[in-house]
Amino acid sequence: MYFSTWFRKKWNMDVTYSTRSLWTSEGGFWSGSFRRSYPGSACVFFTTIIVLCVEHEQFSRGQLVFLLFTMPFWMTVTEAIAPHTNDGPFLAAMGCGLLVVALALI
Repeated sequence: MYFSTWFRKKWNMDVTYSTRSLWTSEGGFWSGSFRRSYPGSACVFFTTIIVLCVEHEQFSRGQLVFLLFTMPFWMTVTEAIAPHTNDGPFLAAMGCGLLVVALALI
């Protein structure tokens, strides 16, 4: 939460949001509430776009268009609702799932 602290100290702005967790050990599904930051979510969004653009040669034009329109959004949503300390596997599953759909069906 480096950037959220920086925004709070520098500009007196709260750039965090509260989200429900997909799963917690305390109560099961949709039971926990966690703080995430808009700069952190934007980082996921823009990093996804950058990586897709760098690796554009790996995809056909249709696959790239599909991935550019779906993957940044769904990766950001997944990061927002994944369990707080274990969002890596959820991001990997979403990213790999979208890649499988693009490569197999388009």
